[in-house]
Amino acid sequence: MTFANQELTVGRQLVRTLYVNTFDARMIPLTFEGIVLLPEWKDQTFEYIASYLWRYKPRDQTDFIPLSEGLGVELDEGILITGLRRRTASWNYGLTNYWIKDTLNTTYVEIDYLLPFGGSEGQPSLRVSINDLDQRSVGADLIAGAPYQTYQTSARLIASYHAWATGLISESRSASAPRSPR
Repeated sequence: MTFANQELTVGRQLVRTLYVNTFDARMIPLTFEGIVLLPEWKDQTFEYIASYLWRYKPRDQTDFIPLSEGLGVELDEGILITGLRRRTASWNYGLTNYWIKDTLNTTYVEIDYLLPFGGSEGQPSLRVSINDLDQRSVGADLIAGAPYQTYQTSARLIASYHAWATGLISESRSASAPRSPR
């Protein structure tokens, strides 16, 4: 349903965010039950998401299960997703937060900048990006291994000219790998 340049979807749907998505590298994607509010126009410079997903269907099961169960938590909790993104000719930056009550919170921030000396047709371009992930157990710490916390920062530098591109990626990490329901 659309209203006032907003798109509201309720019920079963495919969701495509950084950490909650269809994971469709195989034939059967993950499907979610919930409510999602997005801007109607996907090509605008300001984007957002406000969503609450209460269940998902893993590829190897026939029934929908709570999002928290996918993380090994028996509590029937969904995930609240909120995020903002701004895109301009040179800048792309955003923040997304994923929260499951008494289980897990994941915050992701990204800043991307196209240096002004290039980027037009036939000119070389240089892009620099940095992102940061903070993930931790929250509330009653119901996730296995709680209290749990991981932190990851990475940066990249990409130089391109016509169809050629090369880049450097740097990463620093602490604790263990980030978790997501599968």
